[in-house]
Amino acid sequence: MAQVWVVRAGKAGADSDVAFKESVVGVGWSELVGLPSVASEEELRARLAEAYPDEGQGARSQSFGQLRTFLFTINVGDLVLLPTSGGTIHVGEVTGPVQERPELPAMLRFTRSVNWIGSFNRAAVQQDLVYS
Repeated sequence: MAQVWVVRAGKAGADSDVAFKESVVGVGWSELVGLPSVASEEELRARLAEAYPDEGQGARSQSFGQLRTFLFTINVGDLVLLPTSGGTIHVGEVTGPVQERPELPAMLRFTRSVNWIGSFNRAAVQQDLVYS
């Protein structure tokens, strides 16, 4: 069964135009290299510690959780929701594995290909769901 994930395209959706043009969702962490080849959670923790040695434990744990989800938990066939400024939420289906795309903006360095299938206005969602 497909799961649904919320992803961002930079602060306030700053890179959403690129995400749509390239048909991707992505994450940043531009100091990491070779994320698609990471084979385990332990390796991911070690790479984060090496790439961001001055990051505090809380920030590193948050980064680890987001990257772990993007790398190991999101699957082909899952749905992604991409909120953009103006209240629009775009819906896409994940169609590919994690790829490294250094030519894209820093917040989209690591991507998954997506087939954009629709959008809706955030106001159409009940408030208790928006804040859950």
